[in-house]
Amino acid sequence: MKKIIAICLIAALALTAIPVMSFAAELTSMLDYDGSCYGALDNVFIDNTDEFMGGFDGAGRDYLTEIDGTIRGEHSFVMITGWVAFDQPIKGYGYQIDGGDVVMVEDAIVTAGQDVLDAAASQNCDYATRMKIRIELGGLLGTHTLVPTIRVEDGKDYSLALFNQEIEITYEGPADPNATPTPEPEATPEGEAGETEPVIFLLFDEDDKYGDIFTGGNMVEVGDFDEEKKCQILNVSESTDPYIAIAVVDAVDEVFGEEIDLDAYKFVQLGVRINPEACNSNGQIYFTTSEDPSLGERQCLAFQYKKTDEFQIVTINFSRTKSWTGILNVFRYDVFGTATADSDAELYYIAFFKTKEVAEAFAAEYTEKGADAFPEVATPTPKPTNTPTPEPVDTPTDSGNEDNAQAPTAAPSVTETPDTGKKKGCGSVVLGGAAVAAMMGAALILLKKKH
Repeated sequence: MKKIIAICLIAALALTAIPVMSFAAELTSMLDYDGSCYGALDNVFIDNTDEFMGGFDGAGRDYLTEIDGTIRGEHSFVMITGWVAFDQPIKGYGYQIDGGDVVMVEDAIVTAGQDVLDAAASQNCDYATRMKIRIELGGLLGTHTLVPTIRVEDGKDYSLALFNQEIEITYEGPADPNATPTPEPEATPEGEAGETEPVIFLLFDEDDKYGDIFTGGNMVEVGDFDEEKKCQILNVSESTDPYIAIAVVDAVDEVFGEEIDLDAYKFVQLGVRINPEACNSNGQIYFTTSEDPSLGERQCLAFQYKKTDEFQIVTINFSRTKSWTGILNVFRYDVFGTATADSDAELYYIAFFKTKEVAEAFAAEYTEKGADAFPEVATPTPKPTNTPTPEPVDTPTDSGNEDNAQAPTAAPSVTETPDTGKKKGCGSVVLGGAAVAAMMGAALILLKKKH
């Protein structure tokens, strides 16, 4: 795993970013680029102020995570700063609003210091600059999507990425009086199970509930189950790359009940508690799929924890991660980017959602009710056991084949997962989206539970 390199921002940048004429161009994902390219967001500024959003120099990523990437209110501009490394010359920076033309920003390139050049060289990139992108908001009404961009020598415009996560900011400006109001969703009549999207949960509420689903790992051990808190303890050792993996493909029948189609399930949610004093507040999810069974840097998405030792819910949006496609094979949870001391992490649940709205609704319900937000799930009827057919003795066959019995189908194997021994695991339930607690209506149990 690439290590995130901390780069100090040059404090006294006096250049003024001025938007120039727009340029109609197809925006390409920086994550899909075949060569080497990396970016880091350092700071966010709003309007004419030198105040670092987030409170201190370098807190730009934390700030956007804290506000869920949404800037609200009436503002004249938002400006982001950071650095980018590429394996071809960088021609400029700009932005795109609501998928429109790319607007290039004058004087957005800031000369990089030796620290940035060294960081770029460590990633096999010959070109690197700091950037200062001013996105004009004046006159914008309603809600808009802002995507910072970079233009390089091949003539393409790429959406900027923070290592393996593209940068996208939502701006909720003053209400647009001419906008068509969004109709209120109709409530599902009581007693009916609505046609809603299912949700898949790994619910950590009993010790060793579903057996061995954790497999492989580095500097993370599956520790005790906390009966009082109803969570699984993960013992994280001081290291630069602590992770634990879940062999999803090996647990479809007994744990998940269905294959996890990543083209449908775009949002992952973690219910966790961490020690912010013992880590860098960064986490990552690596994954392998039926489309790409090998672990690699393109099968990864980084996220930020809140810097608190209180329980928190982290929702990770994979919808802009192009490699999140196919059937999920391995889900590798990199608990921290770096653990600066031995510590424990508490894992309450992992959930897969089809929409952001359902994910947010469940997070709100769980925040209010805790484990009571999960509907009670009845134990399913056991699958019938086939009685083995006695092997015939001395009975010739017409074909002359002495072995007429069908060999059992081999269980699918996990590809490219380090095998360091399986640990205690947990269980999962699949619920109809209408059943996510009381918030969405009546419950549909779609997954059989191991018994």
